[in-house]
Amino acid sequence: MELAYSVMSEATKIARDLGWCEDVPPGSYENFTIWSVITMQSKQSLAATPRGQTSSPGLKDSLRWITQAAALNAYGTYVGLGARLRSSWMIREDITWLLLATMPNSGSTAVSKLIQNSAAAVSLTPSGEGQWLVPAMSAPGRRWDPAHHPDYKRMRQIWLSRVPRLPSPSVVIEKSPPNLCRIDRIADALAPMERHVVCLTRDPFAVCASWFRRYSAAAVVRSWRPDFAGKMETQADHLRMLGRLYGEWAGHMLEARERASLTIRYECLTSNPQTLIDGLQQLFPVLSDVRVDATVSVKDYKDDTLRNMNAEQVARLNSHQIKLIAEGLADHSNNIESLGYSTQLDY
Repeated sequence: MELAYSVMSEATKIARDLGWCEDVPPGSYENFTIWSVITMQSKQSLAATPRGQTSSPGLKDSLRWITQAAALNAYGTYVGLGARLRSSWMIREDITWLLLATMPNSGSTAVSKLIQNSAAAVSLTPSGEGQWLVPAMSAPGRRWDPAHHPDYKRMRQIWLSRVPRLPSPSVVIEKSPPNLCRIDRIADALAPMERHVVCLTRDPFAVCASWFRRYSAAAVVRSWRPDFAGKMETQADHLRMLGRLYGEWAGHMLEARERASLTIRYECLTSNPQTLIDGLQQLFPVLSDVRVDATVSVKDYKDDTLRNMNAEQVARLNSHQIKLIAEGLADHSNNIESLGYSTQLDY
């Protein structure tokens, strides 16, 4: 019962983070009230679906994601309490860490799933994001704050508790996007275990187009940047601030590249996946069985081999929206150009 309530409590936080049930006031019955609203939304969605058709995939995905993330948060909380009792949660000599430094919607899910085709690859969570195991690391409004630091010792213990013992050495993939702003501290916290930082970058217009499609202005403020409150009142503000956000995070990426053992561009990855495979196999020889032609499933897209989707993402924007993103990017042109990209759309 206690664990169930903990999962429900974590789900409440995440549901609020997503902007669900904003009218529900905090209080003793907050968790149960929000879950009642979510249940009602599910029933209404199912009732409105014509017989023979499936209900909204967006709603199903959101419910599944909320439940999964809440359960992982609760798991991390309980493991953290008992971590001192397990020496194997302090160090493992049979694993190497692959820390993928990336912005959201930059292709990290595809990279992670491609690597997981190897028998030697393991992931901390179904999404590959260890942040959801550490509530302080996935906290809305703080996860992207470079000045916010969770308890890295506890993070290490919780993460190690999720790593299975395989017959031979393995590679653990961690790809939480917010960890981009604290990748040095995370890598240091995992010492003396072997670990490598791999940076993945992607064209700013494609990334911002994906953000604009998936994250409302309210969600950006609530989950990523509370300091943007009052600065994203219009669609124009929203688009400009997304461009500015990319530029700021590009600064974190430049810092991560100084630590990285390998840096790859999404555009190069999709045009020649073997480039990534070759680079990874030099760092992680046990990944020798990764197949470059493997199909991967990413978010709400069908299973497919790696392909460049930049043009498809940008095509969702009109010329005025592209101009507004470019205005935001211009505030950090040095960072963006240092990554090898332009503040003007060139395709």
